[in-house]
Amino acid sequence: MSIQNSIIKHLSQPPNLHYAEKIFSRQFGKEKAKAILDKSCHACNVSGKANSVSHLELLYKHLSTQEGKIGVYGYSLLVMLKSYTNLQVFSQTLSR
Repeated sequence: MSIQNSIIKHLSQPPNLHYAEKIFSRQFGKEKAKAILDKSCHACNVSGKANSVSHLELLYKHLSTQEGKIGVYGYSLLVMLKSYTNLQVFSQTLSR
């Protein structure tokens, strides 16, 4: 699979918390990764909607306030979440 196809694949489907946890595990280790994601779920009060777009948008906002602390892997997740959110807004605008 080419890099371009890989990017398109990531942007055409919502990233989920399992993927986010994988990225943070590389950066911080499994326990700390789980703690970061659990904290963001509780802070956003949407822990029952783990894979929803609204949860991911809130997770993005939560993480972007800590941008300096999340490292390279976390930053790549931020970019992906932002791209997906922008893609959603763009497609909603087109469908009107």
